[in-house]
Amino acid sequence: MKNTLPIRETIEVVGAVSIVASLIFVGMQMNQEQAIAIAGQYQTRAQIRIDSINNSFDPATYAAAVLKVATSGVDSLTPAELFAYNQSVLADYIADDNEFFQYRAGFMEEEYYLAQKSRLLEKLKDPYVKERYVNANNTNPFSIHIRALVNEVENTEL
Repeated sequence: MKNTLPIRETIEVVGAVSIVASLIFVGMQMNQEQAIAIAGQYQTRAQIRIDSINNSFDPATYAAAVLKVATSGVDSLTPAELFAYNQSVLADYIADDNEFFQYRAGFMEEEYYLAQKSRLLEKLKDPYVKERYVNANNTNPFSIHIRALVNEVENTEL
């Protein structure tokens, strides 16, 4: 005599397994949608802060500051130019923080992130910019996602 389940019981088991599998899939999909929503909110908040910072100084003053920094160093800046330069560095920091967050959340390809990280390391060869990043990293409550990267750079001789 064969020891098999009747067709009805087999169908019930298959149905129960199907329901459990679909619930697992729905849960995974909800987690993914939540991650996408959080990443979108993070990017939106970063962009609002960057726009606000960039609207706080005159672009011509910033352009003059960049030229002076390149030719004469930060010490040659007027107070207005220094303000514009510092604000721009802070906006860059927020943009880099957002990119690091997007990468850690899985929304940025490795190749692009490595290029951005290389650009960041190049920027941080400037001791003034590096100091501003380290300071922002220690005081900025929105920087939790880039802290490890900045701390790594802070302890690296560039």
